[in-house]
Amino acid sequence: MEEYYYTIKDIQNILRIGRTNSYDLIRQPDFPKIKLGKKYLIPKSEFEKFMNRNLYKTYDF
Repeated sequence: MEEYYYTIKDIQNILRIGRTNSYDLIRQPDFPKIKLGKKYLIPKSEFEKFMNRNLYKTYDF
């Protein structure tokens, strides 16, 4: 099965958050990400699991 990835810009658009908040979010220890140099990739399936696990949590940055 082929894995699809989101970029930080995709996460910003999906969650309707700004650049600073998106980077704060991906710095969370439990946030699924792959760092390639300065670029982050977020596996789509793992992002969906993360969102379901954290459905009723609040993140304050």
